[in-house]
Amino acid sequence: NHTSENSIKRRNYLLNLFSFALPKNYPVSVTSDYFLFQIFDSIQGLCSYLRGILCTQAVLVGLGVGDTEKTALSAALLWFIRDFTGMLGGALFAYKYCLKFGHNVKNWRFFADVSNNIALALDLCSSLLPTSYFILVISLSSILKAMVGIAAGATRASLSQHFAVDNNITD
Repeated sequence: NHTSENSIKRRNYLLNLFSFALPKNYPVSVTSDYFLFQIFDSIQGLCSYLRGILCTQAVLVGLGVGDTEKTALSAALLWFIRDFTGMLGGALFAYKYCLKFGHNVKNWRFFADVSNNIALALDLCSSLLPTSYFILVISLSSILKAMVGIAAGATRASLSQHFAVDNNITD
């Protein structure tokens, strides 16, 4: 009985500790698979963030940071081209597929995850490529990241709706 009380105290302590990140009235306000999903989603988010740091470093090296022969203007222009192609590619992707995101939500989430991994891999290897391919590769990566943001954002509501059982989809 003493072990059971300690277990309950430990569980309540953890729930209080994580209450800022959990929906109101957790666990009764969500489905039983919410917590496990949230753990894996958080791990994936942390891993993507850490990979993003490494990728940013690789792109900055490719842009010429640390190279005395490259100028800040040339780096800024390449950064602009990368961002512009990403915005344009994202807008075209949204225009073409906006009505399809509500169907096959799992497929679109999978598409977003795979596209994100490809984009990060392209960024990581971009600084190893000759300059003539560098802008093409980081622009393609930027387009993929824009597509990831659109597909993941468009399907997020369906996932939230799945977990919400207490009229708390926004929580």
